[in-house]
Amino acid sequence: MPQAQFSVESAVRRLREFSELTEHRMGLKPREARRAHAAFQLLATGPPSDSKSAGQSIDYFEFLQRVKTLTGNDGIVLCAAGLGPSAIVNMKDAVRVYLPSKLKQEWAGFKIGVLQALAKNYAKATKQVYGGVDEDSRILPPIEPQITGTANFTSGPEERGKSPYI
Repeated sequence: MPQAQFSVESAVRRLREFSELTEHRMGLKPREARRAHAAFQLLATGPPSDSKSAGQSIDYFEFLQRVKTLTGNDGIVLCAAGLGPSAIVNMKDAVRVYLPSKLKQEWAGFKIGVLQALAKNYAKATKQVYGGVDEDSRILPPIEPQITGTANFTSGPEERGKSPYI
């Protein structure tokens, strides 16, 4: 059975309803949890390059990256579990591109308490399995060189400034 095409507004409305339902349910159904876990795995490993569905995986991967940039890991759980990869891949390109920005604009209207806890657990589990940098970690500034001056490659005062290799 073909899925109905989403508009940006209908997708946001569906995700808002899903966030409220998840809050009241206090968790995800097993199928939704598998979708969220798979989304974090995809972000950690990148899309497969040898698969027949690589194009679809790349579309989904890029969508998840935009969602993570704009709404964080909570948005990944929301979109992956609430819509699913098939619905996202089958969206028109314009909807897939504009949806993360619209989510960010309306993010205050979403119930995300449970989603935050789930996102933290999925991100932590993915980091333990695949490695990577935590969202809360800080990048250290580059280390400045501590030794300054010039090297003297000669052995005596009469040959200062000349290299012994010339």
